[in-house]
Amino acid sequence: MLSDIYKPYNVKPYKLVESGNPILFQRQPHSVNSLHLSIPQSPGSLPSLSLLLKAEAMKLFNIINGTSLSLALYTDVTNSKELLESMQAGTLEPEVAFLNALLIPDIFPFLAAAHKTLVAKSRDSLTTRTLHSELVYNYSGSKHITESLKRCGISDSTTYILAARFDATPDEIKAMEKLINGKEINLEELEGRANQPQIQKHYKISASELGISSLADAITCRIAARDAL
Repeated sequence: MLSDIYKPYNVKPYKLVESGNPILFQRQPHSVNSLHLSIPQSPGSLPSLSLLLKAEAMKLFNIINGTSLSLALYTDVTNSKELLESMQAGTLEPEVAFLNALLIPDIFPFLAAAHKTLVAKSRDSLTTRTLHSELVYNYSGSKHITESLKRCGISDSTTYILAARFDATPDEIKAMEKLINGKEINLEELEGRANQPQIQKHYKISASELGISSLADAITCRIAARDAL
């Protein structure tokens, strides 16, 4: 399954089609912790995407054109209300995408949303006001902006959060860690903590579809196909 690609010892080649271009996954030679995602090049297309997996709880993923994405997963968060108010007021420093992690069963669909976000940026076609709100919007798989941000973003009572920042500097990473009052945990805990019924309802995933596909694959297909529908 596509969701297996970030598991260091269980990686196979896969193909995902987005806007007509096959996206091929493969392990880089002589490495058990580096994966490479390449998109066959065509005029005006973007370079390859590499995923660099680290042992720390916060992980860094190199997406496209040297743009990186730093991710950290938190539980028992107690200051979601303050974070939400700062985002709404535009005073959050640094700018960070905060998502309801209950809707994220695997890192793969989130990386697909990140790739989609950077493609939109490269074309000056962001749908939302900021790069990081675009990331939340793209993960939702929906065309309804307000509803997408409400469902996939955080509320004032969210206690389980995935934090994401593009091109975070070392100082910004430290600032990110100070923003959230909660316990940082490993990204590998996403699958076990995901709310499958809530995910199926939001993305309209049937039980029969899950008979031939994983939850992560089903989400990824909706993210990739949204603008074509």
